[in-house]
Amino acid sequence: PTVYSALCFREVAKSIYLSDFLEKNLDVLRKWRNDDSTYDWKPTIRVIKRTEGGSVLTDNEMSDVEAKARAAVKRGGILYA
Repeated sequence: PTVYSALCFREVAKSIYLSDFLEKNLDVLRKWRNDDSTYDWKPTIRVIKRTEGGSVLTDNEMSDVEAKARAAVKRGGILYA
């Protein structure tokens, strides 16, 4: 699913719209958006922050990154492509 896109654009977009062709992937996105996902996105966040030139993050800071991305998707939405 395209959660990584929201993580990448969290600082530059007020609203983020995610889409996918597969209902299974949309379910993963919905669970993530509703903070009901068991998947650990911390390794992905570490790579994104390293690419952005950021320093090593604490668990709380990684949670903040994810919360900011999640909030932008809630303002945008998840669409079936």
